[in-house]
Amino acid sequence: MKLFYDVLNKLGSKIDRPWSPANDAEINRFENLIGHKLPDDYHEFLKSVNGGELDPILSYRFLETGRETESTLQLFYGLHDVDTSNLTRLFNVYHVYQKRMPEHLIPIASDEGGNKICLNLSPDKFGEIVFFDHENEVDFEDSEDLLNPYRNCHRIAGSFSEFLSLLES
Repeated sequence: MKLFYDVLNKLGSKIDRPWSPANDAEINRFENLIGHKLPDDYHEFLKSVNGGELDPILSYRFLETGRETESTLQLFYGLHDVDTSNLTRLFNVYHVYQKRMPEHLIPIASDEGGNKICLNLSPDKFGEIVFFDHENEVDFEDSEDLLNPYRNCHRIAGSFSEFLSLLES
């Protein structure tokens, strides 16, 4: 956990956040809404930072269909009242109002192009960070698409802490 706090401290100066850190009650309400506990490192991120816009925008690399890809990170979502970057609102958009994302993924951040960085809460991949390509979304009403509901998702990191350590200026 020390590495997590070291990376978080380095990142903290690059995040502009006009709202307060989340408290345990807010995080518990969100966990009840989504039906899953959050990984400890992401829980701590919400308690200490709670999202915000990055200045400057940071980049990271990951493998997309076998080739290294570079993407950006513009914004972390949080538990606050700013509608466009509110975790609860985004969960509802992607899972309740419209079925746009596999059930175990929750969007936690966004890149410059509107793609989502997601937290995987499935039992077998709990805590992994995934790139969600919004231009190649699965149609959950199409039986062919349902054969591979993660086809537009690409693993970035094994944990939120590992993801933070990949971020570069």
